[in-house]
Amino acid sequence: MPVPPPALAAILALGASAPPGGLVSGNAMKRPVPPLNVTPGRAVRVADAKSFRRAVENAHPGDVVLVADGTYAIAPFVYMRGRKNVTVMGASRDPTKVILRGVGWSREDRGADILRVGACENVTIAHLTFRDSPAYSLKVEAEHHPRNVNIYNCHFHEFGTRAIKGSASREGHAVGGSIRHCYFENTKAPPAGWLFDGDYVTAIDMMALDGWTIADNEFRNIRGRNGGARGAIFFWVRSTNVVIERNLIVDCDRGIAIGNPSGSTNKVPDMKHVTNTVCRNNVVKTDPDSGIELAWVDGIDVHHNTVWRDDARGRGIRCIQKIGKVEIHDNLVRGRIDLAGDATEIDNTVGSLADLFVDPKAADFRLAGGARGLLNAGAPREDMADDFFGHARDARPDRGAVEHGAGPKRAASGPAAEPETSRAPRADDPFAAWRDAISAAAALCAAAKSEEASAGYLAIAEEAGDYAVVFHVLAASTERAPVCAVVTRAFAARGPTAVYVDIAGRPTRARLVGADASAASIEAMGNRVSIAWSVMSPRRLGGIAGKYAATGSDRVAIASFLAACGELDAARQELGRAREAGLPEEAGDVVMVLDVFVR
Repeated sequence: MPVPPPALAAILALGASAPPGGLVSGNAMKRPVPPLNVTPGRAVRVADAKSFRRAVENAHPGDVVLVADGTYAIAPFVYMRGRKNVTVMGASRDPTKVILRGVGWSREDRGADILRVGACENVTIAHLTFRDSPAYSLKVEAEHHPRNVNIYNCHFHEFGTRAIKGSASREGHAVGGSIRHCYFENTKAPPAGWLFDGDYVTAIDMMALDGWTIADNEFRNIRGRNGGARGAIFFWVRSTNVVIERNLIVDCDRGIAIGNPSGSTNKVPDMKHVTNTVCRNNVVKTDPDSGIELAWVDGIDVHHNTVWRDDARGRGIRCIQKIGKVEIHDNLVRGRIDLAGDATEIDNTVGSLADLFVDPKAADFRLAGGARGLLNAGAPREDMADDFFGHARDARPDRGAVEHGAGPKRAASGPAAEPETSRAPRADDPFAAWRDAISAAAALCAAAKSEEASAGYLAIAEEAGDYAVVFHVLAASTERAPVCAVVTRAFAARGPTAVYVDIAGRPTRARLVGADASAASIEAMGNRVSIAWSVMSPRRLGGIAGKYAATGSDRVAIASFLAACGELDAARQELGRAREAGLPEEAGDVVMVLDVFVR
């Protein structure tokens, strides 16, 4: 049986200390939490509330504050201000074991936060649980100009006002941050005597965001005393360039609120709350109010979401007021879409959505047999993102958040992780173990947030000549120039066939970067398949490939791409033509792998 090649072994060794990624959801919609890439620095270990406060408030640049398992009573709040390049994280990387506890719900106290972050840069807060705060569990102060604040794999429970609050004044932005792989849940509503009769509660309420991503989080039971809780994800006041994607919102009063129907707190007439923002691939199940609502917005793209209202006549997606350009398309909505202003909607499926999903009552919104008439109904788009589960969409995407046939991926983690389900390799599939090892390497590469880390993985893989790993690394890469150089060297070293086979099975971003790189090499290499590959469309590929492919070796590359796009019948035909044309000896292993894919 093949074994992982040297570069893969080296990459796995780099991530050997990474613990298993947790699973966010306990149902069929669960997603793996990739291990967090942490820049090495001075380790500061804390095991009590006093040392935690001292380490966070006085952190030095490069510090990694490692919080031991246990419960930490926090009062008054810990204030992290003026810190740079600091990570605060649970040492065990299990948020359920490291609990920062507030003062509880015994009284209304609007200042009883747990942690505040202001005037900081490059700060990561990870693997912690925040609970029992009547005010804000975690507050990010945009008025003090923080940059690159990232909240990762944290849990928030029993928050009386906000789990994460982003405050703002008339000036300042929180620039370039993220909230990823976090879990939010309340088991009770605030008392009737609290703000707005117990309805002034939600999970995320942020202002003055610029370039933030809110992704892969889960929200459950965020409800007000009278059914009037704010959106589980709610952002407004001078926010721009925000991406909200792949979030799961279940049994909350409202889902995603982009903007606020109240006037702008900046006191600037007609200033929009949110601009240039995308909301995609989210699954939202709410009552009694909207799944997605918009107010005081401009330049918003709402697409490929799945929205479920128990009342099929209720508001699924709602435009309220002060609506500039809003495009609503390719969504599945049980309920109705209410337009206003300059909002437009096209190619949505709206109505009762009977029999479309596996089990809506259990929040299992994978597409079922009744959805077959809607498959491949979406329009191809240049900015198409992966679906709710992180699976690549093909050139004919399905509507809604989940591609038909998609489901949870294997746990994305290092070699110590246990898979979600045990699965013995098929006896006739000698490459199963090798592919599983590649997947583990891919998880580590995708977790690399810095270009320096990605470059390190890239160098190791290229040195050993393992280009299958190289193209996994592309999914984490942001600089295209060095990637193009690697592709050109790969063409020269291995020939186009092997390189294209390596690209074919990679995640969406890797395929797109690979396409850019190969297109740039057409003139230099005179490679016919590069022309077909750069088109990135299975339909157009067929005609161009037939025109330009002459040798069996090139046809193997074409078959690889067709298989990766899900065009298995076309891939089988192309592979048959390759055999008829005569295969060079070096293509033998590639054909074995292809046989597995198209069987």
